[in-house]
Amino acid sequence: MNVSALFGRHMRCYLAKCKDGRSDKSVVIKNSWSLPRDLKKSGKKGLVVPDESHNLRLIAEKFSGKDVGFSYPRAISSGSVKFKDGSKYVTDDTSVIYGYDDGDKEHMYRVHRRIVITPVGHFIKSVRNEAELVFVLADAIECHNAILTECGLLHCNISVKNILVICNEGKSLHRRPVRGLLIDFDHAISVDQQVSGNGARSGTLPFMSIHNLEGALGKRTALDNWELLLYLICWLATFSINSDDRDDMDD
Repeated sequence: MNVSALFGRHMRCYLAKCKDGRSDKSVVIKNSWSLPRDLKKSGKKGLVVPDESHNLRLIAEKFSGKDVGFSYPRAISSGSVKFKDGSKYVTDDTSVIYGYDDGDKEHMYRVHRRIVITPVGHFIKSVRNEAELVFVLADAIECHNAILTECGLLHCNISVKNILVICNEGKSLHRRPVRGLLIDFDHAISVDQQVSGNGARSGTLPFMSIHNLEGALGKRTALDNWELLLYLICWLATFSINSDDRDDMDD
């Protein structure tokens, strides 16, 4: 999404250091313009609006402190961006920018949000061989299954940029050199809160299921995500797993 475009999340991610006096670990600051959870303001009646902060809190509640065999993203802090206007703080949203009330041009209404996430990983194109790719994809699949089973969440946006590689740095879990990390739960939806009949499309081309592309009226299922994973594997086998197109983990 071009940053000058009118629609979309305008998502940008920044690498930063957490200076809290306890550690200096790296974190990612994710900056985006998201649909609000208040459906009346968004104008998207009949839709369940995904909220990544809410989804990550739910995932943390289920898995925090447990010995799980996969990595998952953790939100350190999150919230809407506010700025001071005179004596009060105002939430940064599109009504402030474009100067219209909440009831006008509802389909354009979005809220400026930031979320601080850990751990930090590399793009999947940085894997050094086919074995590492299998490790990374297997972890992503395990994470997807656990979150679907325990949290009732469908990811709905599996793509080449949403599975990262984490180096084990000498402390190899299960003797694996790398781990996989499934990220970006902006599009994740609750399987129990879906609304049939809205025909909404979401995700990343070319990693979208036929059901999604056609705007089918049925509910999303795990089969849609498995279809995305199949497209991802075909993409990686065709374009990315070769020396000419590989990223360096040291960069």
